[in-house]
Amino acid sequence: MLVLSRRAAHGELSALSLQISASALPLSRADRGERPTLGTYHLYGTHPAELLFTENLSNAELLWGSPNAPFYVKDAFHRRVVQGDTAAVNPALNGSKCTAWSHWTVGPQQHAMVDLVLSAEPLADPFARSERTLSIRQSETTVFYDDLLPEVLFPILIR
Repeated sequence: MLVLSRRAAHGELSALSLQISASALPLSRADRGERPTLGTYHLYGTHPAELLFTENLSNAELLWGSPNAPFYVKDAFHRRVVQGDTAAVNPALNGSKCTAWSHWTVGPQQHAMVDLVLSAEPLADPFARSERTLSIRQSETTVFYDDLLPEVLFPILIR
């Protein structure tokens, strides 16, 4: 279960804190997030992903040579994903930043699509309307940009 809550930092309310129970890992179908002011939200994903957590603070050690407090800092996702540093992300699975990390192999001239659905209500079939919703949003985007861009630009953009 994904739990969203505020944490006090230096006597003030800080950014959202994300916490997730280990039973929900990896994200493969649904997680539930709760916020007292926003209510409960359900996040559905079609593919498994590992959830990574850190704090939204600069890496003071790297930037200024002073110790990091807390230990888990902004560049943790890069260090984990690119450099393979498993100690860079918070093993307690909480922090003010969270990402879902998934591995994909996509060959030349191929594509991959990740479906995510965020809903205020639990859904029995969260992806039932995905293609229709995407089609509607693409149409809305086309209308928006057709109205926004002058017609003289279209031959240039098509090339």
